[in-house]
Amino acid sequence: MTLSAGEFSLGAEAAEVIGRTTISSYNIPTGTSLTLNNASLNVVTNSGDPTILTNNGTLNGNVAVSGTGTKLTNYGTLNGSVTASNGAVVTNHNTIDGSVKVGSGSTLTNNAGATITGPAYGSGTIANHGVIDPKVEPITSDLVVTRQYDGSSQPVQIRVTLGRILTGSYGGHYFDHGVGVFTLQPGQSLYFHDLPANMTYDVAVLDGLVTAESNMSGTTLPNLTNSMYTNVTFAALPGVTPPDVVPGEEVIIEGEEEIITPGEEEGDVQEGTE
Repeated sequence: MTLSAGEFSLGAEAAEVIGRTTISSYNIPTGTSLTLNNASLNVVTNSGDPTILTNNGTLNGNVAVSGTGTKLTNYGTLNGSVTASNGAVVTNHNTIDGSVKVGSGSTLTNNAGATITGPAYGSGTIANHGVIDPKVEPITSDLVVTRQYDGSSQPVQIRVTLGRILTGSYGGHYFDHGVGVFTLQPGQSLYFHDLPANMTYDVAVLDGLVTAESNMSGTTLPNLTNSMYTNVTFAALPGVTPPDVVPGEEVIIEGEEEIITPGEEEGDVQEGTE
């Protein structure tokens, strides 16, 4: 089917013509091509009645989706730009060769294995599990973790946990499913290059008592300039991690150290000892 200049609208009035009332559902079947020549396809909600357009084939042209409950679901190839507004929902399972503008109250979901070749932007909700805008170099971040000179000559181990499940080498330092364990000497820095920007991270010292810290957890800053990076610093004393520390539980150590021998209850005093 080929449509010439102008606008082609799918909405409640078209649904009423074919005998449907509330939700209007339209499908471009697999192997079918719909081409819009200098035209736009408007998928709209009229009088509160939403419209659903599912593309399983090839749709050539720009699509505007508008209205609460109105949906555009793409399983095929959409060669054009998409605009979603007023609560509309766009879901991409395959390829949108163009940009997607998501207005306030609207939602875009780009599923795993799906690609949007242009930028996705706007004040609405964008959930990306696939690839968006591969033609543009992604914004990256450098994370720098520095152990200060802390009066010790012994190394400590740190665990860096990323907010995304990444496996690979970043600045020569390897992560497995978003987690990496590294060794730091006093005064040493580790540079993790080309991590995703705006990603959460957490740095934990595994075998030392942290005595000073800065930015041990946070969000990676985008590299908008060559000198912009996320800086983590800490000082640690090796081998003095408090025992039986429960993650998230505050541990307070006061007074003199009490040594408990195996089989002895806390507070017991062995006979013959002082």
